[in-house]
Amino acid sequence: MKTSKSLTGIAAFAFSSLLLAGSVSIAAEVEGIDDKDHAALAKHYEDHAKSEQVLLERNQEIVEEYENHPFYFGPEGLSEKSHAEANVREHEATIEADLEKAKMHKELATTVPSENKTVDVNEAPATK
Repeated sequence: MKTSKSLTGIAAFAFSSLLLAGSVSIAAEVEGIDDKDHAALAKHYEDHAKSEQVLLERNQEIVEEYENHPFYFGPEGLSEKSHAEANVREHEATIEADLEKAKMHKELATTVPSENKTVDVNEAPATK
């Protein structure tokens, strides 16, 4: 009885650790791009969405070919068609996520002041 409770506890701890690891902040979001460069991050995600769109279209063509000519592929064609359909769903989800991230970074790029702006320390502050 104690063994099953401790195994359950260990399993719960491992599972929660995996969840926490996946929910870490988006720091170090894209290798090679500064996390504060939201314009570059938005462009990166838009470019990635475009490349995913090409893969999506290719897999959609494969699915269409399987549907139009199932007799070309034999019995293995069903599993290959199913695989291509799964790829279509995955690419659609990736495109949606990338476009959402690009939108978020575009908004951040317009609202967050750039840290690269220089401030003249000799300039007197405006008085009212």
